[in-house]
Amino acid sequence: MFILMLVLVNRNKVPLINPEDTIFTVPWILPVLRLDLLLLENQVPYIVLQTLFAKFGLTRVGVSLGRLILDFFEKSLGITWTENSLEDVEREVRQPRHLLHLIRGAIACLSDLKNQIGNSYPTSNTKSSLVLSATKLQLQGLKFMVAKNADTFLDVVLNGNVLMIPPVMLDHFMVTFLFNCVALEHCFPACGDHITTYIVLMGCLMKEKEDASFICNKGIIDNLFGSDEEASRFFKDISKSVKLESSSCNLRFMFQSINGYTSRRSIGCNYCGSPWVVALTIGAVVLLLVAIAQLVVACLSFGHDLRH
Repeated sequence: MFILMLVLVNRNKVPLINPEDTIFTVPWILPVLRLDLLLLENQVPYIVLQTLFAKFGLTRVGVSLGRLILDFFEKSLGITWTENSLEDVEREVRQPRHLLHLIRGAIACLSDLKNQIGNSYPTSNTKSSLVLSATKLQLQGLKFMVAKNADTFLDVVLNGNVLMIPPVMLDHFMVTFLFNCVALEHCFPACGDHITTYIVLMGCLMKEKEDASFICNKGIIDNLFGSDEEASRFFKDISKSVKLESSSCNLRFMFQSINGYTSRRSIGCNYCGSPWVVALTIGAVVLLLVAIAQLVVACLSFGHDLRH
């Protein structure tokens, strides 16, 4: 009942009995509660919450349990749920196992739906190679920008030579949430590997301290977790302990897209980047044109001799 009353009071669906309740008057308590409620070891079966919600007649508040829970975690996640997004989540995430499963599923389904509408990635299930770090990709001509209108932090988009990454506030809550989502995805593979794929991608991009500094300076990561080196280590350490299997996760194809871009750039640099290669190419073309001209002159001269 504590969880139910917590989400109901948060949405102002039931009155607060004690206006001086420290849970709602002390600023740091609610963020800590949100964090504790999403720890994998603290999960309560969702069906228990649903049963209590119906048994005590709480359906009369006119808001579903799922919406109340999503609203409760909205501030800490930095996600604004719209009416359309809430409807999408209720339609796609029908039988969550617990709170963490619901929140992870909501973020994943919104990302999948947006990519189905807005982007087309190859539907290959082949294994994707890891990508270069952010500073190396920048040297390859790739630009990094903040995707300000993204629905979730999973909505990474490559548009030409611009990699657009949604902003993330990397604080203690987000670090713990991401870590527990990765644990859930490995304990329950049927739910997908969206968060794991995101962690591996960011681990590649933030391979070194300099890469993390670059990403933070671009405004993609608001690092409240620690130093740039600690932020880089967080993503790298988790990436080393996980294994990406072939899947249809939209973010997985981002590896293929980025590697495709770097491959094209490498070919261009190999053949056009060196002045010596350019000079030799021009020389070869000139020699070819001279040879063709000599052949034409010889043919014309031979034809003229035959006529006389």
